[in-house]
Amino acid sequence: MAPNQVLVPRSSAVEGISFIDVLAYDGVSDIASSQDIGDRELNIYEKPENVKLPTGGGPPVQLIVDPSDGFACSASTDCAYAVKDLATMQRHSRGKHGSTGVMEVLYRPCQVQRIFTAVGNSYFEIGENVIPGIRPDVKATLQSIFIPAVDRSLVVPANTERERSPLMRFMGWDRFLVELRMNPTQRRAADKIKKKHTDDESGGILACLDSTVRDHMRRASTILDGHPHRLSLSKLLLYGDAIPRDTDSHWRPVSDENTEYPNFMVQLMRAIMRIHLGFPFDFSFELSAVQTQCLEELITALGDDDVSPRKRMIVYHNLAWSLVDTDPDMCVVDRWANPIKRAIWLRALRADGNFCEASVLTPDLAKLKYLCNMTSLLEALMDKDEDEDSVHFDDHE
Repeated sequence: MAPNQVLVPRSSAVEGISFIDVLAYDGVSDIASSQDIGDRELNIYEKPENVKLPTGGGPPVQLIVDPSDGFACSASTDCAYAVKDLATMQRHSRGKHGSTGVMEVLYRPCQVQRIFTAVGNSYFEIGENVIPGIRPDVKATLQSIFIPAVDRSLVVPANTERERSPLMRFMGWDRFLVELRMNPTQRRAADKIKKKHTDDESGGILACLDSTVRDHMRRASTILDGHPHRLSLSKLLLYGDAIPRDTDSHWRPVSDENTEYPNFMVQLMRAIMRIHLGFPFDFSFELSAVQTQCLEELITALGDDDVSPRKRMIVYHNLAWSLVDTDPDMCVVDRWANPIKRAIWLRALRADGNFCEASVLTPDLAKLKYLCNMTSLLEALMDKDEDEDSVHFDDHE
């Protein structure tokens, strides 16, 4: 390994862990660009003990244990041996330099660093007079430049049914859009489409969508205030027409201080809108004609400054209701015909092409259930043609 190079672990299902010798790093130079990586023949070490240590006297290596006090051999100008404790230095001096007495052991105190904890002689000397200069963040640079440039799938498909997890067998995620999931460019697009929008993205439409989704949630949390049948309606949302007599459990709106639920709704609707507006991602929510019409009407309303916030909220509600009120028989023919099911797949897909665990999925399913409940409640009680919603049946007479 050349002086002060970056060492990158590469995972592989067959080879275990390999170590890629990427590029000399002197504290100022940058990590290899995509073109550099494509043209460079990388040195790959299959075993950590084969990795060559950085030449002594350089700057500290980032992302490993910080330097500590140690010793460097001074018996020969060609010896770069460094170690943490004096006893090991004495054994080195006897074995390599023929020293017979304690006084003949030649060494100097220095700062040392260690790459591997389970490999012998893995210490190297850190220079005392190294000028810090401008040091790039190696971790951030690797994530933003090197890893995306390595066009290599990180997904290891299951060879047998027994290798699939129970969650995967039930949800079927690994059998859906396999080629997209194996494509690094598409995985990056899938990760990017989930990111937060800027205020001016798509002419400010997404920022307006954000506030509209939150208005929708706030209306759902207050529409039962003062309603004479509030408790019955709250129980109806949970149990349908089979409300148990011996329970006091009922639907409750989330707190106004809750940010996870509205953020989840915004991400879901934002992804649907981004795909419709031409986001560079080979994915479709398979919206029906009715759902597409509702989406286009919402885009128009969000882009019109003359449309009131309540009108925008109602147009958004129509889209949400079209997603909730879908024909369940569609999934009998095609299990991926439901846009919400596709949204769950996209949400569960991680940046490395694998999927989230059940513990991560469960809170998201609770948020989707809340979306269904509150949208159904608003569909039943909201007066879409009025400026305000009624509490009693004769409020607008």
